Amino acid sequence: MPEMFKLPAQHQLPKYLTMAYSALFLDRDGVINTRIPGGYVSKAADFKWMPGNPEAIAQLYPLFEYFFIVTNQQGIGKGLMTMKDLEAVHDHMCTALKASGVMPDGIYTCPDLKTAPDNCRKPAPSMGLRAKAAFPDIDFNRSVMVGDSLSDLQFGYGLGMRTVWIAGKPEDETLIQKAIDNGLPVWQKADSLSALAQLLRNN
Repeated sequence: MPEMFKLPAQHQLPKYLTMAYSALFLDRDGVINTRIPGGYVSKAADFKWMPGNPEAIAQLYPLFEYFFIVTNQQGIGKGLMTMKDLEAVHDHMCTALKASGVMPDGIYTCPDLKTAPDNCRKPAPSMGLRAKAAFPDIDFNRSVMVGDSLSDLQFGYGLGMRTVWIAGKPEDETLIQKAIDNGLPVWQKADSLSALAQLLRNN
């Protein structure tokens, strides 16, 4: 059972003071849409929803004051796609989310190469700090980061968020388990956003 934040339901207070959670941060590839191992979702036709999405996101959405997507996209840095290509993919994704009553408060991306010095890629906190700069009342201690990579979990932990590991990225599973064994706290492990939504909505 997850440890839930207990706050009094006082309708006179601002929404963020009456909600259990402040912000939901989701990784994209492997969490929202199907990953292309060794490749990139460079056009709308490549974007395939993970099973149960976007309905699961619509179930999670009312539990949080804010909803963000944070995604490393070094395909841009490699010259395999452009920022315009990425925006077209995200427009396609948001059209389906909007039909389910959901709209991200922000989509933050990092086009840097892994090898770039001082890059903005997760686990660096840059994308989270950009969200905080835009929405200063975000409380990271009441926020949740959901990802399938070690870098996602390190990103969330570094900012003080609770982290959820979506299993399913084979190349990271051993690394993640080793990091957990060495003390990296992971709040929940789930097979999908649908499973996470059911867990949070039932508690």
